[in-house]
Amino acid sequence: MSNLIEVVFEDVAKSCVKKLLSLLIPSFEGVLGVDCSENISVFEGNEISDKGIESFLSFDGDVAILVDVEAMKLESLILPRVQLRLMKYGNQCDIDFNFNSNELKNISTATLIKQLHAYVKKLAVNCNVSSFFGGMEPASDEDTRYFTNEELGPLVV
Repeated sequence: MSNLIEVVFEDVAKSCVKKLLSLLIPSFEGVLGVDCSENISVFEGNEISDKGIESFLSFDGDVAILVDVEAMKLESLILPRVQLRLMKYGNQCDIDFNFNSNELKNISTATLIKQLHAYVKKLAVNCNVSSFFGGMEPASDEDTRYFTNEELGPLVV
């Protein structure tokens, strides 16, 4: 069984990308590195660059940004060493992040998934994202999901 857990916000409207990022980024406890498939600078330190986001969203072609984060604090849940990925292909944008669940201490998988799901649901509602899911990486595999939108499963913890 994989220890990598992935959370995906799928088909995020361009008008909602900045809002979702602005809710996720303050949870970062140190940006270790940022890589972009194109010559676009989206981050200045731990802050989003408005100009960079506009360049990303208006880029004529597909583009991906990877952000390596020292830790990500989601309310009382602290995820160590997270990789966030922002992708634009065609007119669609996806935002996902993954982490190694083995690096979490003193929390059961069931508690982790319940807290993660609750947090992700709040973000999705706040940012008008209708499709989100989380599971063992790759979470696109529906058989290895812990949750899809509002529903838990099919993996049971």
